[in-house]
Order: sequence, then structure tokens, then C-alpha cells
Amino acid sequence: MPKRTDNAALGLHTPRERVWAAVLKVGAPRGRRFTAFDAQDACSPMVLMPTVQHNLRCFARAGYLEEVKPSAVQGQHGARHSTVIYRLVRTAGEAPRVDANGKPTNLGLGVLAMWRAMHVLKTFDFRDIACAATLPPVVVSEETARKYVDALYRAGYLQQLRAPTRQAAGQYRLLRNTGPHAPAITRRRCVLDRNTGAFIDLESAQEVCDGLE
Repeated sequence: MPKRTDNAALGLHTPRERVWAAVLKVGAPRGRRFTAFDAQDACSPMVLMPTVQHNLRCFARAGYLEEVKPSAVQGQHGARHSTVIYRLVRTAGEAPRVDANGKPTNLGLGVLAMWRAMHVLKTFDFRDIACAATLPPVVVSEETARKYVDALYRAGYLQQLRAPTRQAAGQYRLLRNTGPHAPAITRRRCVLDRNTGAFIDLESAQEVCDGLE
């Protein structure tokens, strides 16, 4: 059975989202100048400086920020060094999903599309989810959809209406709609729900023990 560990934090945000929220805060009104240090100070919870700098460069290359010529800035211990000054020139309601070159990226959109499809379809199998979630440029394979449906069923988000067999896929319906953020499957084999702050283990203690040797 999945083990649920609840966290008091709600509305969890990724580093990219926290940096963008900081940009909107320190860059308003539009055109106001700020540095990576200003953006980091406005991040809550804090984001590591290399991550802040990376995201600011991505936003700048995508046209959301303008890089002003480097300026001398005094550090905490009195030393002066050169840093990039930014200016907000374009806003967006959600944190831009862009790569290191400033190009739009579909990373994470497939999971979100599957979660939204589950809200729309009354009943579904993994093939239905793959089809409904695929809207170019986002493409969701049947294998990806199968793993996601299975994980959410094991985590208690879906009700199984028909068990899978060799001849037919399992049939499901959404049982727990916790919010707009799609529950994510982490590397440590658990479901993270950003809407509630809950971690739900997909492996039993025995399964974890079996993997030790």
C-alpha cells in the first residue's frame, strides 16, 4: 500500500517559478533595473545563485528581460565587482518555459496535459490519455501514459473500474482532483503533489529492501 507523508507546505513552486515571481516583484514597475542578487533576495524559499543566474539568462534570451551593460556593485564585504543589470521588458502570467537558448521547451507539459485529460475524460485507459494529451508540439507516448496512469492509481488518485488483462487495458476514472498542478513522479519512486505538499511512496518497505542487494 502507498505510504502517505503529508507536508504542511501548499502551492509548492519550482526554482524557475520562484525566480520568475522574484523578477516580477523586483522588476516592477516595468523597466526598473535589478541584479541577480536582487532577484535571489526576493525568492521564497531561497534559490541558489547559479540557478538564479541561469534562469535570468534564459528569460533574457527569450526576450522577457533586457541585459543592461555590466555595472560595478559593492558586495557584502566592501569588494566591488561587475554584475549584469536586468530590466523587465515583457511579462507573462506563468513562468516562461524556455531552454538555455531562450527557445520554448515542452519539458513538463506532457505530464500536465495527461493530468488535464484526466479531468476532462469521465473514464479512460492509458491509450485514451496518450491520445488526449498529445497536441503538437506536445507528444505523449502510450508507454509514458501507461506508467503515469499506473502510478496515480497506486497513489490513490484513480479508481479502477476494470482491471487490466492481456486482452484489454485497465479502465479508470479520476478519484482525487487536488488542484491544477499535475502530480509528479520523482526519481525516488514517489508521487509529489504540489497542490497539497504530499509525498506518496509507490514502493512498499519490502520492495525497497529487495532492491538493497
